Order: sequence, then C-alpha cells, then structure tokens
Amino acid sequence: MKRNVAFNEEGAAGPVSFSDSEIAAAAVDAIQWLTTIPPETVKLTVQNGWVTLEGAVDWWHQRDTLGDIVRHVPGVKGLSNFITLKSEFAQETAA
Repeated sequence: MKRNVAFNEEGAAGPVSFSDSEIAAAAVDAIQWLTTIPPETVKLTVQNGWVTLEGAVDWWHQRDTLGDIVRHVPGVKGLSNFITLKSEFAQETAA
C-alpha cells in the first residue's frame, strides 16, 4: 500500500490528503505525457479519490497504459477503467 507523507513546519511527518481536483489535474498532466495516446480520447473523473476513465483507444496496451499511469498518481485510492477499443481488429487480436 502506498502512503503519502509530508512534513509540517515543525518537521513532524503526517499523512497527505489530496482533493479530487488536485488528483484530476495530476492525472490529466500524466496522461498528456503519453505520446501514443491523444489526451482528448480520454474522459477522466474523480470522486473521493476514485478515478474513472472513459473513452476509446485503438489497442489494449493503450488502455492498460492509461490505467497504470493514473493508478500511480498520488492520492488515487482506486481506479475504474472503462476505456474501450475502437476497432474490431484490435479486439480480436487481444483475445
């Protein structure tokens, strides 16, 4: 289990919590670094730290990559990956 820790002004460590908007901004930023997946193909929502991905991509590895990238954003508690595949050919080769 990953844990986010920060130090306050006195140097004491404590857990860090992130707002949904902070998580969403960080996740969008992480997705924009992916050069093989256009960011406009993905819809991202965050509720209570739980990220939901929706949209369509060409290949399964793109879907998996999106999930892996977002899952490691600080503050993410869980992920629902509803990304689908655009083409039938890609769906057939994934099986």
